[in-house]
Amino acid sequence: MPMFRFLSSLVFFLYLSNFITTEAANNGSNGNITIKWDVLSWTPDGYVGVVTIYNFQRNRSIRAPGWELGWTWARQEMIWAMTGAQATYQGDCSHFKGSIPHSCIKNPTIVDLMSGTPYNQQIEDCCRGGVLAPWSGHDQARSKSAFQIAVGQEGTTIQTVKLPKNFTFKAPGDGYSCGPAKIVKPTRFFTADKRRVTQAIKAGDHSNSNGNITIKWDLVNWTPDGYIVNLSPGTPFYKQVTNCCRGGVLASWSPQHPSSHSISAFQLSVGRAGTSVRTVKLPKKVTFKAPGSRYTCGPAKVVARNKYFTLDKRRFTRAKRAYDPLDPNGNITIKWDIINWTPDGYVAVVTLYNFQKYRHIQAPGWQLGWTWAKKEVIWTMLGGQATEQGDCSKFKGTIPHCCKKDPTVVDLMPGTPYNQQAANCCRGGVLSSWVQDPPTAISSFQISVGQAGTTNKTVKVPKNFTLKAPGPGYTCGPGKIVKPSKFKSQDGRRSTQALMTWNVTCMYSQFLSQKTPTCCVSLSSFYNDTIISCPTCSCGCQNNASNPGSCVEPNNPYLASVVSPALSNKNSILPPLVQCTNHMCPVRIHWHVKTNYKEYWRVKVTITNFNYRMNYSNWNLVVQHPNFDNLTESFSFSYQPLTPYSSINDTAMLWGIKFYNDLLMQAGPLGNVQSELLFQKDKSTFTFEKGWAFPRRIYFNGDNCVMPPPDTYPWLPNASPRPNSSLLTTTLILLSALAFLFTHV
Repeated sequence: MPMFRFLSSLVFFLYLSNFITTEAANNGSNGNITIKWDVLSWTPDGYVGVVTIYNFQRNRSIRAPGWELGWTWARQEMIWAMTGAQATYQGDCSHFKGSIPHSCIKNPTIVDLMSGTPYNQQIEDCCRGGVLAPWSGHDQARSKSAFQIAVGQEGTTIQTVKLPKNFTFKAPGDGYSCGPAKIVKPTRFFTADKRRVTQAIKAGDHSNSNGNITIKWDLVNWTPDGYIVNLSPGTPFYKQVTNCCRGGVLASWSPQHPSSHSISAFQLSVGRAGTSVRTVKLPKKVTFKAPGSRYTCGPAKVVARNKYFTLDKRRFTRAKRAYDPLDPNGNITIKWDIINWTPDGYVAVVTLYNFQKYRHIQAPGWQLGWTWAKKEVIWTMLGGQATEQGDCSKFKGTIPHCCKKDPTVVDLMPGTPYNQQAANCCRGGVLSSWVQDPPTAISSFQISVGQAGTTNKTVKVPKNFTLKAPGPGYTCGPGKIVKPSKFKSQDGRRSTQALMTWNVTCMYSQFLSQKTPTCCVSLSSFYNDTIISCPTCSCGCQNNASNPGSCVEPNNPYLASVVSPALSNKNSILPPLVQCTNHMCPVRIHWHVKTNYKEYWRVKVTITNFNYRMNYSNWNLVVQHPNFDNLTESFSFSYQPLTPYSSINDTAMLWGIKFYNDLLMQAGPLGNVQSELLFQKDKSTFTFEKGWAFPRRIYFNGDNCVMPPPDTYPWLPNASPRPNSSLLTTTLILLSALAFLFTHV
């Protein structure tokens, strides 16, 4: 019996030549890139091949980021596995069960692996990042590159295998044209000791030569007996507070220089009205009056709902949803990606994206719930856990992680063992806001679902999604099937794809949360000795019969014994234990107009924590003031303008500098952070009159803070805004003094 048997002799080649004829002459008439495709063994549904790229060009090299090889399969082939290279895109592999192919697309693109790839993923002549040296007698080993490929859904004999077509080669970019693949004699391979030779089953080879007033009425939320709307002449969904309270004065609109002074808005809650799109009736006989002008209003018309895109431009929301005037596009998006099929279900990665600009989720973190569409169970989880297991008594052997029809899932805590973690997990459910820290605004867990469908057509999307963060306030829409998510490899050279994806969007409404105020604002200025404190009972009252003992005097000798037990239980939601004050708020923000310069003016902002039971980590502050478009410097806080509406910049987000003042300690000597803000004066708007220098509204950690009444703001002394009167007074005093001297001399 012979030592080995040639099953067949079949190899195909591709020859590539460069389009640039001037250099082609230098390379010689035979200068080309040859791609050899050797079939080494048959598999149950295809074959394993080695593809080798030879750079036979003498003077032309291929530099980083390296070559890219592409082709089109002749039939329905796919790539089961690769060694020494990777396909840049996985494609749609959702109809496969069990093992998922490396690439399922009709026209794959292959790139070399990078230096440093683990040895079990390498083959000879691979892993140089696609770099090929020119062909020479000195170092021909670096003039070739190779990878191994396992092809499925293909022929398993020489007669049934079909050659790929439409080969492309980029190095990098265009310049090479590829000819068709041709079957040639099988390649022969010598052993290391040169005493044995084998040959390819099949080989291929390839060569190349190379003007009115518009009133818009937007329903933003349903109430038990009606709805909430925003009425905004001119432009939809502008900020309510900054565009109100100017006595009804509107400037003319200029497309070149849009101004918030051309807009006026207010919000109203309508009762005894319809609570759905079909039952709401439009108002009649709309009138608009302006001094010295006559306007005629047409009838109200239902139009398409306004669209607002999220920060990543991947999703938009519409009117008639929970609405935040400072962040109308803010939401939490839950993405459910099926990445693998199992015998009775699937494995999925669930990711929460906090696309809210300034509202984050604090400890004890988010809670995500849903209702299964069928009789699904959760076999296992990584990076998260169901809060209740439920009744799993009917299962024998392996017991599921959760058998409830309506599970609730929470994040794992920091310090979880690595074999129980998933990417972006294990922060105790805490999510940063998107502006403040995007990497920590994402949370994920992996879930293995059983008793579910095993194909795209049989899987049912869960329903009745709920999100608590940690209390109410979020409303979640239904799950919607979207295009499968794509995942980039760490080096960015390959993309894989989920088998199936659906999205759920949850939006926050302060109306639904019905929270008691948690912060208040006090004011002072250099030009007035009066300090305006927070309004009395802003967040509660000291003599509250329903909640006695809710505050503590700072000099109480038993303070430490009262606070310590509460601080030790970090996972529970405890009512705030605040220092006894007239406002009874856990947090106070003080705005002090500090200095007036010729071209600038300065403000000092101080945040004080009166809560003995809570540290505020990664806090943030949102302030509305018309001079933020000329903010020159924020000395001790990070700053980011919030401009969801065109170029109007009158809202700022401030937060602590990492490892410096991003932690607001509990009440006590260290329970405050502060910074100064320097503004440049805008001569057309700047004034200290009538409280203009004070903020219109302030939010702390997304909660609207109680402001003092505008008529109590520190105002300028009567003589200050009238320099002419002051000069006249000074002159009269001087003349009187002179007359007195002359009279008594």
